[in-house]
Amino acid sequence: MRPAPTRCPICESELEVVRLHCPSCDTSIEGHFASGHFANLTPEQMEFIFTFVRVKARSTVWRMKSTFLPDHPKSPARGHPCFGI
Repeated sequence: MRPAPTRCPICESELEVVRLHCPSCDTSIEGHFASGHFANLTPEQMEFIFTFVRVKARSTVWRMKSTFLPDHPKSPARGHPCFGI
């Protein structure tokens, strides 16, 4: 699937998301929706961000765990969803 265009091909104005569609059940929702912070990035910029986060996360995961998880090493695993536990 190709990424959605973010600029009007005629006047170069920013496009607005007004319809969402589920191909599974054919439901459509119409309204005015935000396209998100990353909508205007190129595929190369997105790859850079994913790589940066992946590399940076490896070096800081233990500090993050100590912040978000209990200090008791034998406590039940009630982890943060971002840590996958």
